[in-house]
Amino acid sequence: MFQSILDFVINIGLLILLLGFLVLIHELGHFISALIVGAKVEEFSIGFGPKLFSKKIGETEFLVKVLPLGGYVKILGEGDEVNPDDERKKSFKTDRSLKSKKPWQKIFVMLAGVTMNIFLAIILFYILLIKSGFAFYLPQNLGEIDLPFGKVTQEKYADLKYTQLVEGGNAQLAGMPDQGLIKTMNGDPVSLTSEMRDIIGQYKGQVVSMVVCDYELVVCKDYSVSVTDDALIGIQYFDNYAYKVQYESIEKVFSGFLHIPNQIVIIGEYLDYMFTNARETGNYKDVAVEGVSSPIALYFVIDSLKSDGIWAFLDIMANISFSLAMVNVLPIPALDGGRVIFIIIEAIRKKELDPRLEALIIQISFLIMMLIMVLVVLKDIIFIKDIGDMFK
Repeated sequence: MFQSILDFVINIGLLILLLGFLVLIHELGHFISALIVGAKVEEFSIGFGPKLFSKKIGETEFLVKVLPLGGYVKILGEGDEVNPDDERKKSFKTDRSLKSKKPWQKIFVMLAGVTMNIFLAIILFYILLIKSGFAFYLPQNLGEIDLPFGKVTQEKYADLKYTQLVEGGNAQLAGMPDQGLIKTMNGDPVSLTSEMRDIIGQYKGQVVSMVVCDYELVVCKDYSVSVTDDALIGIQYFDNYAYKVQYESIEKVFSGFLHIPNQIVIIGEYLDYMFTNARETGNYKDVAVEGVSSPIALYFVIDSLKSDGIWAFLDIMANISFSLAMVNVLPIPALDGGRVIFIIIEAIRKKELDPRLEALIIQISFLIMMLIMVLVVLKDIIFIKDIGDMFK
């Protein structure tokens, strides 16, 4: 009981540390970029809700708030102030206000948070790739993916063995042992389950000759096994290889950067795989469980990987930092990408948007985002057992 409570506290602590650090990096980008263009930063907050403590350094008040799932930097002249007093209006017209800056400077400030998250991800990708020999592994169902960078190979990690015969199947009828190691098929040596599947697929409705040994390699015999029209021979097995992506030669130098487009392709292919499989089977449960998730799912990720040490934690941090950047760059008014759209529209019109309209749009989009987040949290609560089982 005590150990369970301790594990829970540690997991929550690691979750807060992870999210808090990523938010800090993101907001630090806005903070530094605002100082670079000469804008006044009034507040730098980690978290939302009631204030835990604050300290004013120079002209900026630094705050830590109760909910660590976000943060913000308040820059003079940026935001959704609808009815500022006269003194406040005057401050907007000074050269310390973001409103007085050129469009490219505003965009620079808005995208600085995203840039910092991507930069962090790239640094962490470099560290992880150097440790792994500039290689990483793909999910088994994405082995045939066409990546823009790196070479995909099949890496064997076990002998070609089967664990059980199907009752009444052709392998059992041919007299094969209940468990065994497959050495050759039709006289050709085979070492990967993918090679075995290819050969079986070529001999539908025919007979294949298989040299099979028992697990102790004491007895090896040749068996003639019929293949069904569905390319089955009646054995149960697990794949004995993994798909490995290796960065080679000059790619190693730029691997941290090249890993970004590779990750984008992998995420897109995995989403396509999930939805295609759901449409074919009519079962959308896996999409719900493995799709967009809340910090609840992240809690289970941390719990499952914390025993792997600092490297697993850095891997989580790199991928979430990259994901955070991708989300924030979306053209949603309440996010950085949406603010950039506003700046571009103002630059084209050569006129500021109505502050009340801009504030209304931002507030509506923020409420919609919060509603979606609540729904995602409720979804994770409903499927909490399935999410927990997925990481066991």
